Amino acid sequence: RQPEMVLEQWPMPRPLAGVKSRKRAVFEVPAGAALPISGNASVVSAIMKLTLNSRVAAAGDAGHALTELLLGRLELAQGEVFRNEGLVVAHLGPHLSGGCTLVPPRVAWEAAVDAALARQPQVVVLDEARGSGNEAWAHTFNQLLCSEALRTFRGAVVVRTEVQTPAVQRACAEYWALEGQRLRQLDLIGDINANHWGHAA
Repeated sequence: RQPEMVLEQWPMPRPLAGVKSRKRAVFEVPAGAALPISGNASVVSAIMKLTLNSRVAAAGDAGHALTELLLGRLELAQGEVFRNEGLVVAHLGPHLSGGCTLVPPRVAWEAAVDAALARQPQVVVLDEARGSGNEAWAHTFNQLLCSEALRTFRGAVVVRTEVQTPAVQRACAEYWALEGQRLRQLDLIGDINANHWGHAA
């Protein structure tokens, strides 16, 4: 693969045992589960899941916690998460910069992202990491978010972001929302109440 292909096409996800339909859950948090968010245990009020068709915006405190759960870095305070045994999740974020914070040559970034996708993941977490102050990654994040590769990827995409933007709305069909102390998975249509945009109250 040529590195420049990362903006045009991502690798086909590796097949998962028992997953014959792109609508079948590959990751699922059950209703009634409790997830630690900003020091509080928020209750999942309905099943939250990813399928190979999913395009989900994960915003604020709730989005951060749920993607950490997906990446295996956080555990539920109550309940048991379902994760397909063969699930591979690729995390695309500023850690790929190798410490560079200025906008690098395009080929260098594409090679790093291409290497991260080489395992043929079924889920890609595209992490804005706005608070990192990494100008180089901000540039790459915007390119990937609007890319043909993301749009046509045959697996799930979770976009971890802090701010609802038109680009995020175009890329995602759903979002993970925190309403009071309850987590929900909602359709991303039109304007979103800022109080629901993933932040703890």
